[in-house]
Amino acid sequence: MPGAIVVAVRWRDMGTPLRAAAIATTIAAALAMTTAAAAAASNRVVGGSSLANPGWAALLNIDYPGGDVGLCGGELVASAWVLTAAHCVMPDGGSVVSPDAIGAWVGLDRASQATNADAQVVDRVVVDPSYNAGTSYGDLAALHLAALDPHTPLALGSSTDTATGTPATVLGFGVTNVVFDQTSDALQQVAAPILDGVTCSGAYAGSYDPTTMICAGGVRGQDSCNGDSGGPLAFAPSSPAAELLGTVDYGSQNCGDGSPAVYQRVTAGAGATFLAATLPTVGIAPSTTAPPKQSTITATAATAGITGPSYSWDLDGNGSYGDATGPSVSIPIGPSAVSVGVRATGSDGDGAARRITIAPQSTTVSATVPSHVTEGHTVLVTLATSGPGSGTVAARATGHGLSASATAAVPAGRSLSLRLPNDHVWHAPRRIQIALAGTAQLTLASAAPLTTTFVDNDKPRLRITKARRSTSRQVAVTSKPPGTGTVTLRVMRGTRTLARHAFRVTGTTPRGAHVSLTAAEARSVSRGHATVHASWRSSSSPVATATAARKLR
Repeated sequence: MPGAIVVAVRWRDMGTPLRAAAIATTIAAALAMTTAAAAAASNRVVGGSSLANPGWAALLNIDYPGGDVGLCGGELVASAWVLTAAHCVMPDGGSVVSPDAIGAWVGLDRASQATNADAQVVDRVVVDPSYNAGTSYGDLAALHLAALDPHTPLALGSSTDTATGTPATVLGFGVTNVVFDQTSDALQQVAAPILDGVTCSGAYAGSYDPTTMICAGGVRGQDSCNGDSGGPLAFAPSSPAAELLGTVDYGSQNCGDGSPAVYQRVTAGAGATFLAATLPTVGIAPSTTAPPKQSTITATAATAGITGPSYSWDLDGNGSYGDATGPSVSIPIGPSAVSVGVRATGSDGDGAARRITIAPQSTTVSATVPSHVTEGHTVLVTLATSGPGSGTVAARATGHGLSASATAAVPAGRSLSLRLPNDHVWHAPRRIQIALAGTAQLTLASAAPLTTTFVDNDKPRLRITKARRSTSRQVAVTSKPPGTGTVTLRVMRGTRTLARHAFRVTGTTPRGAHVSLTAAEARSVSRGHATVHASWRSSSSPVATATAARKLR
């Protein structure tokens, strides 16, 4: 809220540059206000940094009846319109001030640059008819300028750009140090990320309305402050593609104490309705709000209050209007969100700008495979998609010398079949990786490769290459296992086991072992007709087995 104080000098009548000290005096007095309305409207920039005026930020000096003077912020939203807070032009909810009581400067980097000669003449003040001073509902006012301002107006944003977490920024010339009532001569900016409305509903019960207000800030040491009321809550204010999301309204009396602040919403609700009915406006209607990546959509502009409009478009978000002309354009949609803007200029030179963010909707592809697949059979990769787009998915299975690949079009294709070769040689179960890749329109749910276990369809083979008596009481056996596992040797006569020995083997390297015999077992073997039986059991799952036998010599 502007400062409601008595001062000896009315700034607009001085004819000399405004001094930062004079502004500081005004703001200091505003901080001392004790009325409920003043307490509720205690909004200001604290903990920010200087920035060059992007051209549309406005400084307002308002003379109130009785000699009081106030300082507010604003923003040029059309060539002949500045937007500010209703409480700036209706002190304490009373009568609207006369237009000639308002001095407006647009595009100043410093408050000290303001002179009477440079002030824009305001010839009409329009307050949102729904404004309620007690609750700050509808706290918006539009100031009509007698002459078109040469600066480029700030584009109005869209309702989709005020989502929780949006990195918004507040601009203003207000108080920067609450303890010493210090102001900055330079225009200030401070980050005010948009918060969930529940945060402000709890902090300002009974006044916060999420349909018409935005909750933002809440960072200790960073806040809007006295003198900033009506100023912009903007997205990317230093960018040519800046968007207006809201205007400074009210917050904690102790600027920067970590409490959130409240801003009037201009992208939706009552605020958007007021602007559409009052200002020359332009809107953008995309052919779809959820385009797939790598597609092309159509956007159409429509105006209100602009006579004989001509259109210029910014299609790549760089803030340069001139990428296309006309009321309808084709917009290529890439892999990421893009800010699209349009400027409409009437035959009388008045006009407005609008900007929306178009975010491509990815078609997400997820895939599953069975935990095991048998050699000679196909690996079935089952696909699931979500989203509006289409594309091609490729799968490639590799590992242990195996390779197979396949492609499928989605969303029509629901699976991929990969046939792994059969080399007719038994192998232990092998882990196979299946890597997926999608065309640019698609997003894979996971970048990690899929894995499955490849189970051999061949029978493992165990061989005994040697079986003989090495000593009178030992049998030497050499076996060649099919893989890692356990080999068990049995010296047998008929169906009777005379001796047994088991050992671990790794890989397929031939392995020698000795089976020890007792004296009685040795005598039995000496009588002839003894054989060596070998069995192998894999250490992997699923378990494989093999057997072999050889006559003992």
